[in-house]
Amino acid sequence: METQSQPLHPSAAMLIRDDKDVGDDMAYFRKLGIPYEPQSLIEVLTRHKPKSAMPIACHSLADMRAKEAIPVLKSLADFPIQDVKATSVLAVARLCGKDETPWLVECLTRKGTLKATCYGLSPRSLIQEHTQP
Repeated sequence: METQSQPLHPSAAMLIRDDKDVGDDMAYFRKLGIPYEPQSLIEVLTRHKPKSAMPIACHSLADMRAKEAIPVLKSLADFPIQDVKATSVLAVARLCGKDETPWLVECLTRKGTLKATCYGLSPRSLIQEHTQP
């Protein structure tokens, strides 16, 4: 995996996956006949097919540091499947670091969202990190 050029938000940094996770994802997409490259995974998210692969595609795009995926990942923040919502928001956090803190806070504080308590990302931790020097 590529090293980080921009520091990640501390909550996002806890989510870095290891080489085994990446290998498992590669094997999963190979089994589906989907190339393990950003454009193909972005297409999975854009077409919403297969739905079961969408959360894995979100994680994989973050692992690849595929910043070109940010618009489609952000568009999934309101997706009707909770796993897709959560993994898309986490992928944005991993790809953008502090740059997207206001957007992340907005997502995590929306009524009806479960993301606020998932994976250590909470509005309070994001605001504290964003306002500290």
